[in-house]
Amino acid sequence: MSSDSSVSLRVAWIGAGAVVLAAVIGLFTGTVEVPVLSGKPASAELLQQVADLTTANQTLEAENETLRQQIDELSTGETGSGAGAHGVLRSTEGPITINNYTCLDLDSEESNWSVSESDGDLCYSDYLMGDALSVVDDEPAVETCTAQTQVSDSLRDVETLLDKYVCATSDAGRPVRLHVTGASSDAMSFEITVWKP
Repeated sequence: MSSDSSVSLRVAWIGAGAVVLAAVIGLFTGTVEVPVLSGKPASAELLQQVADLTTANQTLEAENETLRQQIDELSTGETGSGAGAHGVLRSTEGPITINNYTCLDLDSEESNWSVSESDGDLCYSDYLMGDALSVVDDEPAVETCTAQTQVSDSLRDVETLLDKYVCATSDAGRPVRLHVTGASSDAMSFEITVWKP
């Protein structure tokens, strides 16, 4: 073996020894990562955290939905003035007028409330006729209308009803509030609110 080869071999052995020595020193000083100890345990913890967060999110969404339903129920109960638990079934967007000797149907679903000359549960024939009629000065809640004890099936002197409220009951037993917006010997006009019974 030549002297050049033996020098090269010694240098190689010294280099290899230095690498091994650096690795051993690194293990004892904590500067070298061991791939087997990293990765999998951390990803298992991460998966568990994701599962926990997903469960918590689903719980919060369920609670939010319950709160939304409760808010909707409260909003429905407060629809209209004094609607309470009854709720408004139907109301006019503007006044409905009936001429003398005509009627309207308080249970109707028609846009003109089925104004007719022969049939209806609220009629005007020189005086107002209906079921359980009572006059209230201020806008009444449904509870106010249903609590009225001084009721009549007719109201005369209709001109005195202008800008007042009339409580009534439809043929189907629904409580009704009528705001009198026009009253003369020829015709009467009402803004109508029908509550659920």
